[in-house]
Amino acid sequence: FGLGPIGLLIVEALRAAGASKIYAVELSPERQAKAEELGAIVVRPEEGETAVEAIHRLTNGGVDVSYEVTGVPVVLG
Repeated sequence: FGLGPIGLLIVEALRAAGASKIYAVELSPERQAKAEELGAIVVRPEEGETAVEAIHRLTNGGVDVSYEVTGVPVVLG
């Protein structure tokens, strides 16, 4: 969650480490585009769906590891 400078750096690091699929959540269209340029799959929840629900839908159950780098406490639940 979060594709500011730290989030984008994590996308690059994961790609360099060989991650096959990197899912990213971000509201800013500009940051979404940059993440896609770096090889991330941007998660765009459907109406009424949370980001976590969207990730579960797209991955058939979830991911192995997730990073939250927004710095916004409400994101944690």
